[in-house]
Amino acid sequence: MWLRKITKRLLVLCTWISAGLYLLAASAIYWTPSTWWPVALMGVTYFFWLIVLLGFLIFWVVFQSRWVLLPLIVLAISFPVLSSFFALHPFNGFSQEKQTGSIRVMQWNVARWDEMKKYWAPGKKSKRLKMFDYIRQQQVDVLCVQEYFESNNTKEFEKNTPYIIDTLGFPYHYFAVDHVRWDSLYKTGVAIFSKYPIVDTFRKRYGGPDSLKNNESLIYVDIQVNNQRIRVFTSHLQSMRFGGSDYQKLRELKETTDSVVEKSKGIVKKFRQAYELRLHQVNIIKPKLDQSQYPEIFCGDFNEVPTSFIYHQLKGDRIDAFTAGGFGIGRTFSSLSPTLRIDYILADPQFEVIQAKRDRVPLSDHFPVIADLRLQN
Repeated sequence: MWLRKITKRLLVLCTWISAGLYLLAASAIYWTPSTWWPVALMGVTYFFWLIVLLGFLIFWVVFQSRWVLLPLIVLAISFPVLSSFFALHPFNGFSQEKQTGSIRVMQWNVARWDEMKKYWAPGKKSKRLKMFDYIRQQQVDVLCVQEYFESNNTKEFEKNTPYIIDTLGFPYHYFAVDHVRWDSLYKTGVAIFSKYPIVDTFRKRYGGPDSLKNNESLIYVDIQVNNQRIRVFTSHLQSMRFGGSDYQKLRELKETTDSVVEKSKGIVKKFRQAYELRLHQVNIIKPKLDQSQYPEIFCGDFNEVPTSFIYHQLKGDRIDAFTAGGFGIGRTFSSLSPTLRIDYILADPQFEVIQAKRDRVPLSDHFPVIADLRLQN
């Protein structure tokens, strides 16, 4: 009898601890990551603590205990965070046919159209043409691209912009060049392509050290859709800048407990540095979004999960197209973890999300997000 009592008390204690850690991870949306970076890191582990809490919920349900109320109350309190992490529309499909009055928007970090494979693995072909063919099949009206790559030397790389304009049928575009290779072989940046006329453009660079590739851009275009002007933003927020050695350390941390502190130091430093730089970028982006005089759509690679302070700052009262029309976690980054949804389409509340999807196509290291949007008025 005494063993049973002790076991139950331990399980109750573990339930309380898991509930507390889960709430701490969920609370990351409220804490400025540059100051409270350990909480921000907890936000990255939100899914793990959610699974632990659900495990205790199921356990107490099976044993018909009143302690089932604890995880239920915690989940109810944190529902806004849960609903931003997990899209709850299991029966929503995606039709290739567009509804009248809608525009189809695609967000995609194209990883330089996979063209670096020619240098990293001589003799291998990139997936560039397959990526173009995929875009053509989606019948997209507005295409927002990060890590856009354009050749300056056609002996080494084909030109991309003329192909997108002429073959894919996007007559209007705006490309902000953020980086040029030292020998001018190619240039990269962010770009927006549109089948609707572009009537105005804007660019703001973030500043910051070139060594961290921090001096990238926020851009927008105003497009004329029938008699309505719409403002489309895109940007690529600061990445973690992980190299091969960092990925190796992360794999080793999963597999062993040896030298955990030593292997974690460099990883944590890069997290903290990236949080500070992204916060600086958000302080530039958010006023531009909030002050937009036209209904806005913001597409981007945020390098932040939905349980983060920065995501919620950018989202505000905007609609996350995937959570409004999709189902599941919607992972958009193919490496490290199955929970990394870091690419988004955020729409002004004046828009209706007709349908949305994340396509798991193995062409870039990011998966594209596509949404059909329509102004409700």
